[in-house]
Amino acid sequence: MSEDPVLGRRCDKDDLRAAAWRLRAEGRTVNEIAERLTIARSTAHRWVGHLPLDGSSEAATQRRIEADARRALHRVDRRKQREDAEREAREAAAGWVDAPALRELLLVGAALYWCVCPDRVSSTSG
Repeated sequence: MSEDPVLGRRCDKDDLRAAAWRLRAEGRTVNEIAERLTIARSTAHRWVGHLPLDGSSEAATQRRIEADARRALHRVDRRKQREDAEREAREAAAGWVDAPALRELLLVGAALYWCVCPDRVSSTSG
């Protein structure tokens, strides 16, 4: 335990803080530091959050590779879920809409004919 030169009291966490700084210099994340030192993540972030994480270390490279793999897996899962939902929606719609009967087709055809050719309908009927 070290002693605070200004206040003249012991600072119990100075050793932990120095260890956190060393771990951050090694390229460790805030979560890894908190786990290793058994402190809260918020405390670890307060102590080392302002220190830049070395992006060129092997640990950082490994973290990037793992993160890319997790993102790719997540994208594949989301795409599969989306395709399954679309397939279910199509099947539900196909079950809801039956094939039209001959009578219905004749009625729709007549209505379309009257809409497109109003002059013919009025000239033949009168």
